[in-house]
Amino acid sequence: MIKTRKTIYYGSKLSENMTETPEGFLLCLNVPIGRTGSQEYLGQELGMEYGKRYEVLRTEEEVFSVAAMASFEGKPFCDEHPSNEVTPENATQYTKGNVRNVRRGSGEQSDLLLADIIVYDKAVIQAIRQGKREVSCGYNCLYEPAGEYQLKQTSIIGNHVALVEKGRAGSRVAIKDELPEKRRGKQMETKSKKSILGRMFGAYAQDATPEELELAVDEIVKACTDEETAPTEPVKETPVQDEGEENSLEARMDRLEVVVGKLVQALAPKEGPNALDALETELSGKVEEAESADEESVTVEPETVNQENQTVDHAALLAQIGTLKPIVAQIKDPTERKRTADTLASILRQSAGVRKSTDNQGYLDLYQASMQHVEKARKTMDAVGDERELGRKIAREYNPHYKKEEK
Repeated sequence: MIKTRKTIYYGSKLSENMTETPEGFLLCLNVPIGRTGSQEYLGQELGMEYGKRYEVLRTEEEVFSVAAMASFEGKPFCDEHPSNEVTPENATQYTKGNVRNVRRGSGEQSDLLLADIIVYDKAVIQAIRQGKREVSCGYNCLYEPAGEYQLKQTSIIGNHVALVEKGRAGSRVAIKDELPEKRRGKQMETKSKKSILGRMFGAYAQDATPEELELAVDEIVKACTDEETAPTEPVKETPVQDEGEENSLEARMDRLEVVVGKLVQALAPKEGPNALDALETELSGKVEEAESADEESVTVEPETVNQENQTVDHAALLAQIGTLKPIVAQIKDPTERKRTADTLASILRQSAGVRKSTDNQGYLDLYQASMQHVEKARKTMDAVGDERELGRKIAREYNPHYKKEEK
């Protein structure tokens, strides 16, 4: 749930200032749509001397006047500026979203006019995700002389706000946050590179000599250093040997084994984030979130929104999570361990606000269900281990080759 001073939005948080609604609309919070200061216009844009450059002043009194800010409330959000004003006759053609909660920024943003923008159009949402971020206001105003080739804007009345490639107000007047898809692209690129390197090294090692292996390891370690996950502990240098000292193959292989071990550790897949830990952190921060509820925008996941006259005992949920985490940690398989943690977190989220008001029976039922899920996952993993041991036992008893290998 996204809460602002004037309205409440419902959706899932993508980043600090971006949220997706259940329908797939994109909500962009705290977007600077305009600023005070000066901007440069050509004379023909203002009906003045052609080709001459004019400095246009936008003062605090005009930009942040009650009338100017109110005039942008609820106005259309467009993809680029329309050739004409947006009116009821052409609104369907140009409207891609909506402008809400227009207000003046504070602190370092005190010179900015902020708004929350809901984007409905699929193509525009995709453009924003791919990096089209700057915005520009479309409005009517009057111009008063303020000096030679200098004018002052007055009586600003907003008509629309447009998503543009390059806005006159500059890069500060733009939708916030790093692009989520760019972050995912970097992660996929890193993962792909390491996976390819691992497969190449495995194939090469089958036929390579010890000297070739050592050289290959050095090159792979050098390549992985760029990804910030290469081994951080340097390999101890081997003292330079005199001509008479033995430089045996065994010694070289020992050194190579150390390097390969560190390389394998660096390339090993890291266990993904644990949803149960994330939920614990989220619940622990509820008190701080409540204290900051008066800020311009506060984001809470939809699953944690309480129904009317229902409350969530966060302390009881945290206690239950504390009981479940050690049990989940005993599951050996990392994939099954993560799947179990994610499922338990989902169960806990769905149960928030459903507790009976007269007793703790609701939490007792949830706790028992959670324990049954964990026990089932653990038994499944134990059964797999038992089957493997049974196979080894049969092989030892009936397979003469297996016995010979053991000896």
